[in-house]
Amino acid sequence: MTESQKELTLKACRSLEAARSLLHEGYPEFAAVRAYYTMFYSHFKCVCDSLALTPSPSPREGEGGKCS
Repeated sequence: MTESQKELTLKACRSLEAARSLLHEGYPEFAAVRAYYTMFYSHFKCVCDSLALTPSPSPREGEGGKCS
């Protein structure tokens, strides 16, 4: 696993922790947004893993967030 992929995994874990915390504190709408980003980070990492590529740190406009 590359450093970028590790960062995405950690970001997904932190996002899930935040979603759980927000839900527990009575903010379900904000928890849903955090949960969405958890799935986004996890999915992006899996796609990059399956393509054996690393994610681009900041995709340029028009590239659609491709792995580079």
